[in-house]
Amino acid sequence: MAKEKNEAEGFQKFEDITENAKAEIRAKHPGAIVYSCPVNQDEKDMVEDEWSETAKFIVVPADRAITNMVERYASEKNFPKFKQALIKNCVKGGDMEHLDEDRNIFVYKSVVAKAADLMGIAKGAVAKL
Repeated sequence: MAKEKNEAEGFQKFEDITENAKAEIRAKHPGAIVYSCPVNQDEKDMVEDEWSETAKFIVVPADRAITNMVERYASEKNFPKFKQALIKNCVKGGDMEHLDEDRNIFVYKSVVAKAADLMGIAKGAVAKL
């Protein structure tokens, strides 16, 4: 069975992602975000307006199957597979040339961290019985 592909997958530049593709992602993945980060690590503590170059990505929260997979990789201490699974399954498009780990480890790690952050546990409420 072939994997269903959404319209934005395969976009190599954020600016090429159409409004229709963004709407499709929002509908399919509630909680999807546009994540921006500086390309130059020396600018990580600056505000976005001061960055000389920005990389942008559409990042979606992991579903249950992806969450289970990356948690298994983490428990096995297989961090390369953990990171690859998050990038492959949670980044739906953007400035993909910056996700080459050898080219820009700073952007790669930043996007992996944001994808992992979106897997966060929902906060609940507790009441006395």
